[in-house]
Amino acid sequence: MKNPRFYIGVILIIIGALSLVASVTDADSEWIGSGIFMVAAAILFMAYTQTSKIGFLIPACNCFFMGLFVFYTSLHAPIRTPYDLRFLFNLEGTMFFLSQALAFFTMYLLGLRRRWPLIVATWLLLFAVFIGLFAEGPLRNMDGTIVGGMFFLMIGLGFGFLYLFKAGSWTLYPAGGLLAFAAFLFVIGLSSYSTPTAIFLRKALLPFILIASGLVLLLKWQKIDSPTGSPKESDSDPNMPPEYPPDSM
Repeated sequence: MKNPRFYIGVILIIIGALSLVASVTDADSEWIGSGIFMVAAAILFMAYTQTSKIGFLIPACNCFFMGLFVFYTSLHAPIRTPYDLRFLFNLEGTMFFLSQALAFFTMYLLGLRRRWPLIVATWLLLFAVFIGLFAEGPLRNMDGTIVGGMFFLMIGLGFGFLYLFKAGSWTLYPAGGLLAFAAFLFVIGLSSYSTPTAIFLRKALLPFILIASGLVLLLKWQKIDSPTGSPKESDSDPNMPPEYPPDSM
């Protein structure tokens, strides 16, 4: 088993060599950057397989998917690409969050069997979806109020996923509040549209959210107040005769 300093030293030497090549040649910086991350990831994965230390697995996954992200930034849309699909080559923000979400999911699958990688990956994935749809994607020209509602919706869903990962029932309170606020913003945003669908959603969305929230609270209240069975009688109950007679008898 090699010392961790050995792997770190090899990574630094390779990064220095590739940086020197980039500085004295006309090589594309994105390709050099992607190569640096990929080589570092390969060495760190090798170190993890030999040492089984999580300290190597975490940066290995991050470096690998960062290498893929840097490679994506070097891509350009072919000339014959339809105009409606050219945005797929300009999703740097989306791909950054998506790459890191995949990195944390990979950490969990390869050995980091804890809840926090799944929690971080879920949050990053939600941010990637939001940015991909409303900041860089086909819905970027949507009304700003609706975009704000989608942002709070994503955060509310994030707290909902925390509850699914058994982070605690307290996560339901911010999740419910954020979802209700998102619905309120949706109603305001839909007021700027006059289509039949928008009118229906504007009139029905908020009442539906309120009714659903009330039903959830009632069901939870009934569950809490439902009898769970008669309490067990303890040995200290004064109405119970002693199991054995006192010594004085």
